[in-house]
Amino acid sequence: MRLLHLMLMQTKIKGSIIQIIDHAGHLSNMENSGEFNTQLTGFLSINKAYIIWQRKNYKQYAADITSMAEKTKYVHSTWPKS
Repeated sequence: MRLLHLMLMQTKIKGSIIQIIDHAGHLSNMENSGEFNTQLTGFLSINKAYIIWQRKNYKQYAADITSMAEKTKYVHSTWPKS
């Protein structure tokens, strides 16, 4: 993938960074596992707080969706049958 495309994707994904792993292609975690693990560990340690916040935020989102679904089920069950 060309660097320009990578840079465009990076602007669209909040918190993303571009890291190049030498001597690896689509299976970088297998083709150069040492470098992959180093870069992934670094990324996760930098973004740990953000990842935890996202997880909590996702749980709240899931709870909101469940609540909305329950309310919708109630509304649909009270509609007159045609």
